[in-house]
Amino acid sequence: MSRYATLGASSRVRSYQYLPFLHEHGVSVTVSPLFSNAYLQTLYDKRTSWLEVIKGYSRRFVKLFTLYRYDVVIIEKELFPFFPAIFERLLQFSGRPYLVDYDDALFHRYDCHKSGLVRFFLSRKIDTVMRNAAVVVAGNHYLAERAEKAGAKKVIIIPTVVDTDHYVPLERSKNKRRDNNWMDRYAQNLPLFIIANSCI
Repeated sequence: MSRYATLGASSRVRSYQYLPFLHEHGVSVTVSPLFSNAYLQTLYDKRTSWLEVIKGYSRRFVKLFTLYRYDVVIIEKELFPFFPAIFERLLQFSGRPYLVDYDDALFHRYDCHKSGLVRFFLSRKIDTVMRNAAVVVAGNHYLAERAEKAGAKKVIIIPTVVDTDHYVPLERSKNKRRDNNWMDRYAQNLPLFIIANSCI
């Protein structure tokens, strides 16, 4: 249950790049993204296609009724953004274990949201998803600590990496300095010391 189709960078590096390895080792994987490439193309153009959002939510809702066919469900982040963790709870009660993966501080999308209603209803949503998961996979120690505080049963840290056989590094010029900066979009309203700690 990936967040995005193949155009989504986070889904590529957290999910899709591992598929060949899993297939080689006899693990059958069915990928079911929430948001399509069509949605991502509009998003990258700084637009939002509400039709694609509705289609994505509808596809995922229908997919939930087929999860009994699988041994384990792997969820990237959450099942339905900006919706209570009802379906994650139902998944747990169904006896179908799920693993949830985080590569960024998604919980701050809710507990630091400018809307008081969002903070009131959803500030602890991701904690609930983490607590009910059989395993939480965290991209760094900051995310792992949050999962542990939420009461997660098992937490594994797997940093976000890229396959350098597929993404070949460029030759670096000796005379040029290259600075790479990244800012979590969910952390934009956080104090600087929290942002700094999340990148350690």
